[in-house]
Amino acid sequence: MDSIADLERALAHELDTGERILWSGKPDAWKLGWDRGGWAFLVSAAILSLLLGVMVLGTRLPAIWLGDARIVFIVLVAVAAFVTSRSAMKILDGHHVRYVLTDRRLIVLEPEAVTVSFAPKALSELICVGDDSRGSLLITKGYWSNLGNGARWVPATGLIGIEKPREVHRLIRKHLLGASTDDR
Repeated sequence: MDSIADLERALAHELDTGERILWSGKPDAWKLGWDRGGWAFLVSAAILSLLLGVMVLGTRLPAIWLGDARIVFIVLVAVAAFVTSRSAMKILDGHHVRYVLTDRRLIVLEPEAVTVSFAPKALSELICVGDDSRGSLLITKGYWSNLGNGARWVPATGLIGIEKPREVHRLIRKHLLGASTDDR
């Protein structure tokens, strides 16, 4: 899907009659993955390495490897391996995200996920982060939520790690918000 025409054909089921694609881009997958929980990858990988090191050391020092300690270490290694693999998948999933700006809305396409569409009103308070070459256009900033079962990180929403964010912001302001391109 390199050209706008190819993208319009692929999204024919998603686009309304007469809706035109103005811009399409992909995120910086590592930045997107990091914001979605990729930081847990480093933490869990470090813990997994430490636990595996203790297990290897335990085979040389039988006193460490007595009784229930072996079972505890195996369970801890399994949990750390699971968290590490899940976090790695979040980072890799960022490679498949696609942003599409039309003359009516912003669409975020994620394989095996619900397509998210933002109406112009949701884009009226975009926050531009970064420089002219690479950055993000945030609809909401990431934050910690204490609702429900404890604290969890809610990632930022928007166009994360895109090329030429100011240019895309001008397109949104001009075509979706009806603002002059001279406004900043």
